[in-house]
Amino acid sequence: MLIIQATKYFNEIRLGSSLPLIVGGNDNNKYVVKLNGGGDGVIANTIEWLSTKLGRLLGIPVLEPVILQIANSFIEKVHDPEISELIDKSSGLNFGTRYEEEAVDYGGNSGFNFSGKLKDDMFLYDLFLLNIDRTVRNPNIIYRNNDLWCLDFASSITMRSSVEGKDYQERLFLPHMKKHPFYRDKVCVDDFIGRLKKVRDKNIYDIMEDIPDMWLQQIAPGRDSGELRMLVGNRLIEKINRVDILTGRMEILKELPTETEAERRSTALKNRNAFKKKYGLY
Repeated sequence: MLIIQATKYFNEIRLGSSLPLIVGGNDNNKYVVKLNGGGDGVIANTIEWLSTKLGRLLGIPVLEPVILQIANSFIEKVHDPEISELIDKSSGLNFGTRYEEEAVDYGGNSGFNFSGKLKDDMFLYDLFLLNIDRTVRNPNIIYRNNDLWCLDFASSITMRSSVEGKDYQERLFLPHMKKHPFYRDKVCVDDFIGRLKKVRDKNIYDIMEDIPDMWLQQIAPGRDSGELRMLVGNRLIEKINRVDILTGRMEILKELPTETEAERRSTALKNRNAFKKKYGLY
């Protein structure tokens, strides 16, 4: 596992709850790092690792994840006390991706066009993940010239279930998938299912192998890291082997009513208040 040392602080990205930083590495590249001390911490970063690695196997346009070492001395490079406190909680190994200079956010009116096939693939991958955080208002997609990348998979319920070992009621999350920027009733799932079925068990175990021990030990204190890697990998393999449920999910989505704008605002307010309460921001 290649570990990159963070050597320089540039600035933070004040979007969402994770407050990622833009840093320089000892390989002279820039990275966006999601710190373990923010949001859901190592659980979110483990979900990001699994989702981006599997996405690359399936041909989804995602950035290659890296592991970034944040030393305690890195705090000396930062003058914002809020950021310093976050870094202090995040010393060690953190999740990162290459920072794409001059990339801009994608939106329906951005003028960037790409194929309907790629849009379907991106939607179907999010449907498999039950990634509820990609919406028309918040696509979590960036582009530059002819290149495009999907970002932010920390809200992927399939991966969270694999990591935590909990069974979530997917019908509670499926309505969110109708807000996906590329949802449409007539998406054909066969090609995507075929690609998922080609993913070998070894591919998943290889992805698990590079997850840092310190993440796993924080997720399940006292558990053997090797045992936990196998356990999480097996849960994910089981979900991949049941990928035919994508057909059923599409049928359910067709029957679900589309959320009105008033309902959307009400839901967003409830979610925002729940987040504030959870993290003591009231």
